[in-house]
Amino acid sequence: MASLGFLLARAASSVANPTSAQRQILERLSRLQARLDEGLLRVAMLGQFKRGKSTLLNALLGAPAVPIGVTPVTAIPTFIKAGPKAAARITFQDGKEPLVTSVAGEIPGVLERYISEVKNPHNRFNVEIVEIEVRSEFLDHGIVLIDTPGVGSTFVQNTRAAEAVLTECDAAVFVVSADPPITEVELSYLSKVQELIQKIFFALNKVDLLDIRERSMAERFLAGVLKEQAGIAQPFRIFSISAKQGLQAKLHRDSQALAASGVEHLEQVLSGELAREKREIVFATGRLRSISHVGELLFQSKLEHKALLMPEEDLKQKADTFESSVARFESERCASSDFILVDRPCC
Repeated sequence: MASLGFLLARAASSVANPTSAQRQILERLSRLQARLDEGLLRVAMLGQFKRGKSTLLNALLGAPAVPIGVTPVTAIPTFIKAGPKAAARITFQDGKEPLVTSVAGEIPGVLERYISEVKNPHNRFNVEIVEIEVRSEFLDHGIVLIDTPGVGSTFVQNTRAAEAVLTECDAAVFVVSADPPITEVELSYLSKVQELIQKIFFALNKVDLLDIRERSMAERFLAGVLKEQAGIAQPFRIFSISAKQGLQAKLHRDSQALAASGVEHLEQVLSGELAREKREIVFATGRLRSISHVGELLFQSKLEHKALLMPEEDLKQKADTFESSVARFESERCASSDFILVDRPCC
């Protein structure tokens, strides 16, 4: 880990007077270095909207840490880590003073206002990141849980946010359910997840809606899809759970119901395996991110150098061509949008 940190520092110091594009890459390198120094393992709840990701996260924590609802709720990725007491911090994109509260009674309302699609549609409050601290034995293993927006909903920005947060994750729990079975949208998203995250657990949620025969069929179907369509090499593990029953069992301290929900088994595997392999997983993902960021920096530096050597007239001509292409694309996009609106049948 120390050698990786040295290489990151060397890459960051290699550009004395960075351009705007280079500065953005250097900022990503700096954030990666801070993550490696922190030494925490970031585990994301990923999947399509309304699969029960937030409910499962709450079940693992044993408390309603993040809001849940019948409509798409999570619009902003939310990072939850262990702390001495409950606290929430909302950071904004426009540089506005962060909103911080440690009043337990205020936290649910603050979260609902800033991370839900209903209260913060299209992220009109310009929230950049939401961080929560809670008291949790599960998180005491050096784990940070990430609640992510679901892909495939009517809100395109949620899918974009869900894809963007992948670079912040070290491991993932990919949540699906049997109603309906895994979809094409989920498979497409899973392919992107596989490119960036190597440690993936699969949770088949809402099995309380199935009888024993249906549950067995759902497990076999999911295993077949993961192997044949997603191309995931075996052995992979599927945990059949009811996040809703698991959360209720924890809130009511019902050990028998907790075991029946499957959440207890998933929690034991996650906390045990991730705690043992935390250093190796963080290093592996850190290495992948470093290679990507340094490659971007090298490419951008070569591009900047080539631009400096190019005659001014040639550079201006290329810039004009690029601007013309962008304008033409935008005009065609607007024309296509107008055509779709006109051609759409009335209800």
